[in-house]
Parts: sequence; structure tokens; C-alpha cells
Amino acid sequence: MALYPNRRAGICTTCKGRVAAQAGFIHKNAAGKWDVYHNSDKCIPKALQTAQAKADRKELTADGELYFPYDRDALDLLRSFPPTKDRNKPTWDSVKKCRNVSTEPEDRPRVLELCERLGIKVADELKQVPTNPAVEAAMLRCDAIPTLRGYQREGVEFLARRRAAILADDMGLGKTLQALLAVDPSMGLLVVCPSVVKYSWKNEVAKWRPDLTAEVMEGRDSFRFPKAGEVVITNFEILPKWLMPVTIATRKDGSEIKGAQIPDLPSFRESDPKKVVLVVDELQRGKNYRTQLHKKVKELGRLCGKVWGLSGTPIDNRPTDLWGVLQAVHMHRDVFGGWKGFVRCFQAYKGGYGSSYIWGSPLPEVPERLRRVMLRRLKDNVLTDLPPTVWKDVYVPVSGVRFNKQLNKAYDRVERILNEGRLPRFEDLSEVRARLAESRIPALLDMVEDFEEAGEPLVVFSAYKAPINELAKRDGWEIITGDVSAKRRQEIVADFQAGKLKGVGLTIAAGGVGITLTQASNMIFVDLDWVPAKNAQAVDRIRRIGQTGASIQVIRMASDHPVDRRVQAILNEKMELIQRAIEDEIAYEKKTATVIKSESQADYDARIAAAVAKAEAKAKADAQQRVINSNYVAGERAKAQRPEVTITPKVAVSLRDALQYMLTRCDGAHHRDDVGFNKPDAGRARILAQTGLTTEDELRTAERLLSRYYRQLHNKYPELFA
Repeated sequence: MALYPNRRAGICTTCKGRVAAQAGFIHKNAAGKWDVYHNSDKCIPKALQTAQAKADRKELTADGELYFPYDRDALDLLRSFPPTKDRNKPTWDSVKKCRNVSTEPEDRPRVLELCERLGIKVADELKQVPTNPAVEAAMLRCDAIPTLRGYQREGVEFLARRRAAILADDMGLGKTLQALLAVDPSMGLLVVCPSVVKYSWKNEVAKWRPDLTAEVMEGRDSFRFPKAGEVVITNFEILPKWLMPVTIATRKDGSEIKGAQIPDLPSFRESDPKKVVLVVDELQRGKNYRTQLHKKVKELGRLCGKVWGLSGTPIDNRPTDLWGVLQAVHMHRDVFGGWKGFVRCFQAYKGGYGSSYIWGSPLPEVPERLRRVMLRRLKDNVLTDLPPTVWKDVYVPVSGVRFNKQLNKAYDRVERILNEGRLPRFEDLSEVRARLAESRIPALLDMVEDFEEAGEPLVVFSAYKAPINELAKRDGWEIITGDVSAKRRQEIVADFQAGKLKGVGLTIAAGGVGITLTQASNMIFVDLDWVPAKNAQAVDRIRRIGQTGASIQVIRMASDHPVDRRVQAILNEKMELIQRAIEDEIAYEKKTATVIKSESQADYDARIAAAVAKAEAKAKADAQQRVINSNYVAGERAKAQRPEVTITPKVAVSLRDALQYMLTRCDGAHHRDDVGFNKPDAGRARILAQTGLTTEDELRTAERLLSRYYRQLHNKYPELFA
């Protein structure tokens, strides 16, 4: 920066006038010294004004050059700008001192949003997002649905505008609907989703996009790419083996190019993958980059023209989940630039030789970077009309838990390790948790009977099968576990929603996604899953659009046991990670640029004239004071030349009396009554009086001091002035 705010009073380098403290500016000159200037364009040199204007520049040019002064508080937001797509331009231009950001139409809304938050002037050419026929057509489809909510319309526009995107709305906000409305009918739609929701997708297509033809794939050999106006729905488990990348070519340097070998079959020759929109529902299923599922989804994303991921929980447990999710749909580089950037953003480091990474807290810029490719809205923010959730904890005593010999050893081992603050083996922990879940069955059945008597539909979740299987024995109850087919699940859900069932029991793994159970406003968790996102997904089976209850009650059963306390602590840590990684937003207060006041010539001349007049008046006053001081000094010298008096016994007595007399008079320096010592002599006289004037030196000192006060003493003590 060329100019800095002035803090201390000084003299203006240009006009030589006084600059008050906390006013004007300072600048370090070539000699390393600080020049002071008034805040005026007449005093600050033009070269400095130009340099300051350049340093304060906040502007995005038409070619994507972003100029912004150094501001520590703004760094995280500046880093979250979508980078330029031009590989010939660096992200940071060290010569021009600017950032190169994307001006592509798909990134323009995010760029304009950040410019607004940072107070950046945008070139006229970039202020409007270019029209896109696909987006306009999607908006027309939205207009045809009067019940569509504002946030859903925003989500449709977000997807329709982008080639690659993630819609990470909270569960129950209608991600399926938004994706369907965004699809251009001139392209085919390939949906990869969990098997339990394949037919839900088909029903949604028939409801919202009757202009598209939907077909559900069954069996691994059934896979094919859709044609224009067609929807092909398949599940993760039956993606074909040929999607596993193999060596398809070799570069000149000898390195291999890997990819899928599409079968040479009529069904594949008739369709062009580049004219296909790939929608990956529950994208977090592909988080583990080591699995075949991840590799197949990633290869599909490379083949298809557009890739949209849908996930309410883009990060389940740990930071690497987020990396795997982004990598599966080829967005990891768009967000973090690469693995090193990801490691930096999560403050990770190697634990030691050969060990894995130890992950820290995500930097504030992480959620802002994710917004380059991801749109996320929380239910509490956009669905204010949804009923509130009331949480209730029910503790079950563990005294009645029976363990066999093997489990009893595991129980003792787990309890001892947890009490020591350490984490036991996962196998031991799971065994004890399963037994604790079984121990809560009697208490669960008592609560179920209460809801049945009240005529309240109920949904029960558990991470283990034993409590859910117990519910299957009751009249009017159905259960959904991993053993229940997708078709049967839809029948159970339909019966429950129609009021034909008293309740439904589900395992968290099998029933946490793709199911709507809004007939109930009460839910019981027999136990919780290790992954907080899965617990949240389970709650959202009843807390979603269509819920009419005044409030939602969620009962969590737990045991007063170290295992349950440890589970809750882990869940709290994971929930905090999710919030900080994908939901937080940086609050930035815009800072004003340096304002150099424009001063007219007349005002400048008047200020200089006033300063000159003030200086002249001060010089005149100083001259008068010097005359007064000179006269005073002359008088003092005359007094000092008064002849000395011989110290006789009588004079000694008079000296002592005169000293005491003068000390009893008021200080003339204060009251100006011309009596008593002046202030400096009064101090000396008090010290002298303490000596008692017993020696000749003390008497002579007193005589010299008193000789200065002739007017006050010569009538009363004439002998002192003989």
C-alpha cells in the first residue's frame, strides 16, 4: 500500500502545515523515512495518488482478471473463486498482481455472488449471466408446476446450467424432482441409484416428466445408455464389469491410457454417451476410491456428457469421504486443485514413516470452495413450515443384561478400555452394542403398546436386526431389512402411508434412504448408527414435505453405559466436521478504500493562509514572551547583586524570624497577592528552615534568599538590608 493512516501529529511535507494525530496519511520515502501529508489531493503527490488507487483497486475485468488489495480477512473468499479454465493463465499472476478467475456462464452466478460479498466492481460484460436455451426450457417446465418452491426452482437452474454439479440439499427437499426438471429432453437420462429407490425414480418420472420414457434395468447384462427423451434407471450393484477401466491406448512416452471398452453391440451403437446426462443418486455410495463401484461410476462420468450427483450427506465420517465423492464425478480438481490442495485445506499431515494421514479441522475456505460445484440448502432454512423436531432420551438400565461367557469377557474388556479413555476393537464394541440393543427390547415393546393404544402410527429404527425382527411378530406391523426386496418395500410403504399399518420397523442401513413415511410423526431409535448422516437420513423419512403433524417426536433409547457414552461423543465430533466442511459460511465485512479528499484551490489557499496567520500570531506571541522573559531575568540579576549584610547575632535572629514569617504567608505564585515566597523559593525555604540556621553557611544562604524580597521585608526587618 502506498499510503497508511497517520497516527501521530506531524508537519505536512508539502504545505508545511501541522497534521493532527489520527488525521492525514504517511508514506515511506526512498530514503526509508516517513513523510506526512494532509488528506488532500493538493498535498499528496499525484504519483502517490495513482499508486494508492491501484493498490485499492477492487475490480473484475471482462477477461477475468480480479484485482483486490491485500486483506487477510478476505483471503478465504478470494481462494474460493472458480479458477480460470484457460490453461495458459496462472491462477495468480505475479506480474499483474491479480487473480485469473473463470468467466464461463456456468461459473458466472458464483463469481457474481462472491463479487457482491467482497464489494468488487464487475465489468459490464460480466454483470449478466448469458442466456442458455437449456436453462430457459427448464424454467418453463418449472413455471408449469405451481406448487414448486423457490429453492427448488433455484436448484433446477443450478443443475441445468452446469455440465458437472452436486445437489447436496438436505434429505426430503426434493432432489429427485429438481434433477428431473433440469434434464433437457434432447438428451438421454441415465440414473444410477440404490436398488430400493429404482421404482421410486420411475414413479417420479411418470409424475413430473411424462414427456420422458422411463425403464428400470434388472440384471447386470441389462445395462445400456439411454436415447434422447429416454430415462434408464439402474442400481450400483448391477453396473457392468466392462466399466472397469483397462488399458485402451499408449501415449508416445510409453504411459498407458486407461478407460472402459464399450461393447460393440447394437444397443450401444444406437446411443451416444456424450448426449447422456448421468445422475448419481446417493452419490456418497461411491466415496471409497478403492472399490469397483467407485471406479465404475467414475468411468461413467467420463463417458457421459453431463454428470450430476445427488447427496444429502456428501461427507459421512471422515474428510477422505468427501475426496472420494468428488473424485467419483470428476470434480475434485475443480474444488481443491489436487490432493495437495485437499490435504492443506483439511490441515492434514503424515503421522510418521509409512503411516496414514492425520486429519485436522477443515479451513474456513472449504465450504466456500465446495460451492464452486455444489448447491446445498438445509431443511430448517427453506422449509420453515415443517414441524419442529422434539428429541427425547430414554435410558434403559443395564443391570438385567445377560452375557454369555465370551460376551462377558468382551463387556469387561470394552468397559475397562473405555474408562481409560481409549477406543476398543471394533469387533468387541459391536458385540456389546448388539447385546445392549437386545436388552432394550422389553422397554421398546412397552413404548410400542402405548403408541398403539393412542392410535398413533410409529416408525422404529435400529442398527441391528434383533429389535426389528421382534416387531415383525406384532399384528399390524411390517419390517424393512436388507432381506426385503425393493418391490416389497414399496408395497409396505404404500400400506403404511394409506393408514393400513400400525407401524414399521426398519434397520438404519436398509430403510434410511428412498422411503417416505410421513404418515407417522413419532419415531424411536433403539440405537444409533456410527455415521451421523445415516441417523439424520432415518429421521428424514418422516420429517419431509408431506408431513402434517404439529411436531415430530424422536425418541432415542440408550443405556447408562460407557459404550453409549462413547458412541454419542463420536457422533458429536463427526457432526461438527460435517458442519464445518460443507455448511459453514464465511462472514466478511466490506472494507472501504482509502479516500483522498478533493480540495478546491480556494479551500487550499484559505487553509494555507489560516496556517500562515496562525504561525505569524504564534511568532509575535513568542517575541513578546521573550521580552518579558528578558526583563524578568534582568530584574533577577539586579536582585542577586544586592550587597551582602554582615551576619551579627541580631541579624541571625532576624534571619530566622524573617524566614518563618515568609513561610507562613500564602504562595504568591498561586494567588498572585504579592506576598510570600514564589513557588521555587518556597521549596528551598522549607528545606532551609529544617536546618535551624545554625551554621554560618546556612545563615548566609538564608540572607541571600531573603534579599530577593526587599519590598515585603525591608519595613519589618530593615537590618537585613543595611
